Amino acid sequence: MERFVLLIGGEEKLPPKMPQPPPAAASPEAEAEHGSDDRDDISKLPSVDAVITEESLWQRAQKHNASLPRGVLQPQFTPTSAAAPHEPVDLSIDTRMGDPAPLGISFTPFGAVTKLCYKSDIVRQPFRQPLATAFFDANKIYTRDWDLYYVWSDYYQTAKPTIFVPEHQVRALIDEINLAFPEAKVKITDELREDGLVINFNSLPKELRPKWLGHCISRDQHDYWIANTPPPSPVKAPMAADRDQEAFKTYMQNANDIAKAKSKAKKNRTNQAATVRKQDAVKQVLRAQRYLGLAPKKDVEGLMPDMAALSISAVDPSRPAPHPFDSDAIIIAIDCEAYENSPRVVTEIGFATLDTRDLRNNAPGAVGADWHKHIRGRHFRIIEHKHLINYIYCRGCPDKFDYGRTEFIRKDDIASKLTECFHEPFSGKGPASNASSGEEKRNIILLGHDISQDINYCSTIGFQPLNRGNILDVLDSADMYRFYARDVNPSSLGNVCYAFDLTAWHPHNAGNDAVHTVWAFLAVAIKEASERGSKDAAKKLDENVERKTEAAVDQAREKVQEEADGWDVEDGEDGGVAVPPKAEDFGFKKSKGQPRVFGPEEPAAPPSGFYTMGGARLDV
Repeated sequence: MERFVLLIGGEEKLPPKMPQPPPAAASPEAEAEHGSDDRDDISKLPSVDAVITEESLWQRAQKHNASLPRGVLQPQFTPTSAAAPHEPVDLSIDTRMGDPAPLGISFTPFGAVTKLCYKSDIVRQPFRQPLATAFFDANKIYTRDWDLYYVWSDYYQTAKPTIFVPEHQVRALIDEINLAFPEAKVKITDELREDGLVINFNSLPKELRPKWLGHCISRDQHDYWIANTPPPSPVKAPMAADRDQEAFKTYMQNANDIAKAKSKAKKNRTNQAATVRKQDAVKQVLRAQRYLGLAPKKDVEGLMPDMAALSISAVDPSRPAPHPFDSDAIIIAIDCEAYENSPRVVTEIGFATLDTRDLRNNAPGAVGADWHKHIRGRHFRIIEHKHLINYIYCRGCPDKFDYGRTEFIRKDDIASKLTECFHEPFSGKGPASNASSGEEKRNIILLGHDISQDINYCSTIGFQPLNRGNILDVLDSADMYRFYARDVNPSSLGNVCYAFDLTAWHPHNAGNDAVHTVWAFLAVAIKEASERGSKDAAKKLDENVERKTEAAVDQAREKVQEEADGWDVEDGEDGGVAVPPKAEDFGFKKSKGQPRVFGPEEPAAPPSGFYTMGGARLDV
């Protein structure tokens, strides 16, 4: 202070002193209760370290709010005071520990709560990291008010207790999340309840219900309670009823599964979805056979609806289709080619039409080759994109349409020109008609190889093939072949044609691929119908399963052998010379803005013995 006074030129240069406000008078009751010297008791103030820690919490929160993107992904987040750093954590054992949970409470496994933001069936991808930063990371999820209950029983033996929290506390968390992230729309669905995210133990006896563990507002408390959980008592007679035991085991299995990153329930749903896709492929083939007269339609309104199923037998492809052509349909296949450097730029569109009326009284042939002559193909190229030809990932050949003449159209005429293919004469010769001309309303079966991709391509150019009322069904030749080959992986159109010995020239021309899609559609339907119920077909499937099993075993054996190699110790080996440590060996990389690392300086490199012409030592 004296030095400061000298620097400014004396005390007369100091600003005038402001009068101090009188201290607030304390009430007699307060003085009697606390004593008159409490205002001067500095021992009640937090320590310097505690103040610094508390300030850093606020700074982290401010930094968090500033780092998040603007808009719905930015919650108003401030540190909670429930677990202030300078307050000691209460680790005293709760006298109620071990008391059964009261009836009327539903529970959620706490392990699932801590991973709530990372579960794809609860939180969508764009919200996971912002939500985790705001509510879960850095042990924030533990600093809320949680009532912890535990289950640790010999009826379901585990290495440590399973922790539960009341459902209403989880709902409070979800409400806060949705308030901070309105578009996240986090909720507990009925499906998640069935999977074990919410469990109700009310129907079970007292010894099988969760027990009180303690109140938790920090990670330290949570870990301390678990470490001091009373061990499970041995099961004593009379034991719980078998029905209650089975229900209890199911609840606990679901609780432990859903707490995992990839729960067993989610795996089951994935398997169920795969089964649904397989069954969809089966049904597509059966419907295709009905449309082609290769299988009868079940008469659900008849007196004997199962007679059709009893009479189904293998089809002789050298003879005409034995059954009526269901729905008198027209098959229209579509294929699009997009530019490889900009997939939203469509360059070609191909159509192939097959009218089932042309197939009556005509034998299809082994794989439908005798019906190929009735396929009518069209090939369109967009004038504005005719200079864009693929050659990197696949070699395009837009100038090699093998089933007619290529037609060039402008982008503005795409919708009207492609619509013609869905009206008389359906890509045939003659003038095109429209719906207002009184044409016959025909049922249309839309076909494609990975049809969803082609429909999306059409949407990008302003044409929606599904936007017409006479689309009866949509079939996918890729799915149909998966059923025929019993292969979960889709095959390319070229591989499908090759599997049936069909020579498909100039692939990746949209017009050619549309025609070849109809080939694949016919081949699968006819080949499967001709092999229906045969011993050769069953034998082929068994051989296919055996071949895949052997291949999987060989791959597993090879992987195990690779993991076992390289661990040999040579005779006389002693480990060699010592290896001085380097930061780079442990994955340490210096980056811009990285805080300084304190410690002894690295030893200087030994002199190399080389010098420049000026005499300076070279460090090489």
